[in-house]
Amino acid sequence: IKGHTDAELMRRALQHGIERKHQERKLAYLAHHDPLTQLANRAAFGEQLETCVQAGRSGGARCAVMFLDLDGFKAINDTHGHEAGDTVLCEIARRIQASVREEDLVARLGGDEFGVLLAEVADAAIAARVAQRILDITGMPVLLRDELEVCVRTSVGIALYPESGQLPDALLRAADSAMYAA
Repeated sequence: IKGHTDAELMRRALQHGIERKHQERKLAYLAHHDPLTQLANRAAFGEQLETCVQAGRSGGARCAVMFLDLDGFKAINDTHGHEAGDTVLCEIARRIQASVREEDLVARLGGDEFGVLLAEVADAAIAARVAQRILDITGMPVLLRDELEVCVRTSVGIALYPESGQLPDALLRAADSAMYAA
């Protein structure tokens, strides 16, 4: 009420405002990140892909989209439990992230599927080298509890803008098809 403020009321109002801002930031983060791996999620991946395609249209930049699927992942969940599966997903996510440049985007698209968006690639050979680096590092054993090692194989599909499609959906379909072919 106008004219009826005191220090305690001001302190509570400021505290409430700070808490609300923290909650807004947390919700914004959760809207664009996978809670398990802390990678970008499907929505963030789609937004960034749209941005890359727009940059390509206006400035001629090229980008590459990769779809990755962990082969044999279901067997790990079935044999060792979902906690072990979560450990594998987090470790694979960390390895993929370490395999790309800072300006590239790695996302968990769902389940055992990941996406990689390589911004401003010069040609297909660069995308192929990054894909091979990802295959090499994700193929290494993952250490679970009790020093049990499990291995997963990764299938990768690559689509290049503009060769594989002019629209984000076309690029995603092309990368997905290439992954299944692999």
